[in-house]
Amino acid sequence: MSLDVRTFSSSNGYGTRGPGQMGNVAVGSRISVASFPNLPGAGHPYSQAQSSTVPLSTADGKETMRSLNDRLAGYLAKVRSLEESNSKLEAQIKQALTERGAATYGDWSAYEKTLAGMKEQLEDLTMDNARLMLQIDNARLAADDFKVKFETENAVHQAVTADIANLRKVISNTNMSRMQLEGEVESLKEELDFLHKSHEEEKQNLMGQIKASSIDVQMDAPKGNDLSEVITNIRRQYESAVQKNQEDSEAWFKTKVENFSAEVMSSTETLQEDRGQLNDLRRHHQVLEIDLEALHSMNRSLEETLRATVERYAREVTLHNGTIQQLEAELGEVRAQVTRQRAEYQALLSIKIKLQEEISTYQRLLEGTGVADGGGKVQGTSAREDVKDKGAGARDDDKIKGAGAREDIKDKGAGARDDDKIKGAGARDDVKDKGAGARDDDKIKGAGAREDIKDKGAGARDDDKIKGAGARDDVKDKGAGARDDVKHKVDGTHDNIENKGMGAYEDIENTSLPKYDDDSVEFSLEQALYAVPPGLTPESDIAISEETADVDAVPRCELELLSAPTPVVTVRPGGDEQKEEPAGNEEEPLKPSTDLDGEVQERQEEV
Repeated sequence: MSLDVRTFSSSNGYGTRGPGQMGNVAVGSRISVASFPNLPGAGHPYSQAQSSTVPLSTADGKETMRSLNDRLAGYLAKVRSLEESNSKLEAQIKQALTERGAATYGDWSAYEKTLAGMKEQLEDLTMDNARLMLQIDNARLAADDFKVKFETENAVHQAVTADIANLRKVISNTNMSRMQLEGEVESLKEELDFLHKSHEEEKQNLMGQIKASSIDVQMDAPKGNDLSEVITNIRRQYESAVQKNQEDSEAWFKTKVENFSAEVMSSTETLQEDRGQLNDLRRHHQVLEIDLEALHSMNRSLEETLRATVERYAREVTLHNGTIQQLEAELGEVRAQVTRQRAEYQALLSIKIKLQEEISTYQRLLEGTGVADGGGKVQGTSAREDVKDKGAGARDDDKIKGAGAREDIKDKGAGARDDDKIKGAGARDDVKDKGAGARDDDKIKGAGAREDIKDKGAGARDDDKIKGAGARDDVKDKGAGARDDVKHKVDGTHDNIENKGMGAYEDIENTSLPKYDDDSVEFSLEQALYAVPPGLTPESDIAISEETADVDAVPRCELELLSAPTPVVTVRPGGDEQKEEPAGNEEEPLKPSTDLDGEVQERQEEV
């Protein structure tokens, strides 16, 4: 059980409000109580006990509730007083404002013109600021456009500059060729002038020689050509040759210049075509570089995605491997628990079979022998009222000479007290026998259960959480009826008890029943009957023998094998009980008789 107490309140930021201004104010407390009882068999079909803790008792809960209620009442009273004071203050404020009236407010009309002018100036400045910001944005956009245009024109300028440099190289080459041709022309002109001069000199020499000669040669021959005519003809021939050579040189020069100009034009066109192809190739190269960079980025992103996917799947595989290992470990634990519970079930089944055999023997013995009880309270055969069932009815400080018999009592019956009159197996003198060992104020809803107990287990107490059938809350069940400070050695044995009856194994640790980590299992004789797990029985009803609900251990030498059927009490889950007779036998059970006390006492003395 856990207790959660929460106190909450909501108000305005000023602490309190008046009655008309409180709004939605929530003041209160909430108490949440959750209880998680551990019922027997709730964890596993073979589990016999469950542990639970009770951190908060009923008294502590009542005290907490009382203190919380007191605090809540004080808080509400404080809220009311604050609301009243707040209402008074608000009334005083309203009255003061009413008395002062409108005179308290100042006349701001004198400042309205100034404020209006300042507002207009502020609006003008705001508009100017917005206009300047717009101009700045436009200028920034224009600057960006000019920057783009400049970059474009700069690229064109660089291309034109390169073309001009190439053309200058061509022009320089052409000038060199022209200068060479001009030099050749000059040399030819000089040669022509030299020929003219030499011709004139030769002609003058010849003319002088002709004039100086006085030889008169007369020949009888036909008259020849005149020398001047011959010279004139030669001059004409030389002039025609010079003119022809000059025309040929000029024609050759013009042809060469035209050829060079055509070559320059073709080279320029080829250069422009090559430049256009180069620009196309450059643009294509840039496009390819952009595509390559995009592919590189895509490759990097795909690699990152692949790495993240591999890491994610590795984490998932690791998680799944951990889950598989955890499930395998849980499966191993479940298998070990199943094996342990199977061994426990086999041990409990063997104990149950032995106990059933002994119970049947006890029944036969009790049906044949009666035990007297003067006025004592018997909860089981020879069990004392103040003794917790730690074993088969044996007390912690008794030396057992007969199973469950007190040291100072002469056992006249199977473990019965001397002053008890036994009307039923272990029944009190003033108790109607509703079940074996039932108390006077108990309504039997389970074998030996108290009246105010809802039947959670056979013989469970009202304030006990059932860890085993009939186990008390302050007792850790370590074995069938073992004390809290006694090591579980065997059913019904104690470390300081000399058990000379059935089931005594002193200083022997019982390895037949498994031990638990935090809870031990305590079994009485009645609890051993219910030791079979509920999942293994087809019915949910619990049937126990009326005479054997709280029967203690009896020495084997006292057992008399008498066969007689016994009535069976069936306890339903709702708390009703139904008495049935064994099938196939209509005879009534034999009531114990007090006439056999002497015989039983003699047998006890012999033992």
